[in-house]
Amino acid sequence: MLFRSLIYQNGELKSPWKPDALETVKNLVRSLLTTKKNLILHNAIFDCRVFVNWLGVNPLEFVFADTMLLAHTVYNEEGPLGLKPLAAELIDQNAALPQADVKASVAANGGTTTKTNFEMFKCDYKILGRYACYDAAYTIQLFRILYPKLKQNAKLETLWNEEVMPLLSVSYELNNNGCRINVPYFEKLRTDIQTNIDKIENELHSAIQAKLGNYELNKVLEEVKITERSALGRLLWERFGYYDADDKNQQEVILEIGRAHV
Repeated sequence: MLFRSLIYQNGELKSPWKPDALETVKNLVRSLLTTKKNLILHNAIFDCRVFVNWLGVNPLEFVFADTMLLAHTVYNEEGPLGLKPLAAELIDQNAALPQADVKASVAANGGTTTKTNFEMFKCDYKILGRYACYDAAYTIQLFRILYPKLKQNAKLETLWNEEVMPLLSVSYELNNNGCRINVPYFEKLRTDIQTNIDKIENELHSAIQAKLGNYELNKVLEEVKITERSALGRLLWERFGYYDADDKNQQEVILEIGRAHV
């Protein structure tokens, strides 16, 4: 947010910078990003893509920790990974309010706040600046909470040092360039897997049924009394003209109706 070239004020986009001031600020940020060796970011891949787009520098090699990956490593996919939900859970339950203020400001200035078209540039620059400051504060606080938890677990620390962080650069390239996939192959694989799952489920159901035998039928017969005057008894006599507990057709009727009464 520090080097935004335009702000939205009084219904117009304006530049808050004097001539050459923006470039001076951008040069300062470039220097900070490429000389500091311990950057703490949340969703570092996204941030670095923004830095490359705005400043022409990629500080990925200087990232010491990505708090989104840190949360993923510590909590093993349990719980939220987004900055605001994480902050709301671990730091401040009102962590989403600055973002709500941004959306309200954008809407008040006639902008949209959908995922596909979030016109953040229409937010009042003071509100936007406060939002950015909260993001930075939440990120460092998350690091101070999560990193000690990582250090307390030797296996997680090894995973972090040998796999999670080293793969950050690979993930960055994948996000930038994507990778080709054989769509028909994976569609067939999905179908084959589902077919196999269905087959296994059917085999399990058959095996369970063989073990249970007439357990369900006997349970129904225990709970539902069949007499000439009972509703079930009358139905059986009306449909079959007799009652025989060993008759397969009558067993199906007994189970179908009896289940609703057990």
